[in-house]
Amino acid sequence: ANAASFSISGEPSQTFNVTLPTSATMVTGGGGANRTIAVSTFTSSPAGTGTLDATGNATLSVGATRAAIPGTQIGGSYSGSFSVTVAY
Repeated sequence: ANAASFSISGEPSQTFNVTLPTSATMVTGGGGANRTIAVSTFTSSPAGTGTLDATGNATLSVGATRAAIPGTQIGGSYSGSFSVTVAY
């Protein structure tokens, strides 16, 4: 899987703070037994604080670690959502 990528824009050369979630859940087939995967340990680049470039733009990449997958996990396409806050 790839990290999520977000475009940030604002006043040129301003610093911004990034707040990440502590956890999220990915689900397939409506959820239930063996149909969810916990996600935690979110990381970002830049981490914590970044700076908009001279044109007022920056890219924020966000990744996370998923829980171990047991042998009983249902195969499928899993999806979920999480919130990231950028303030400057």
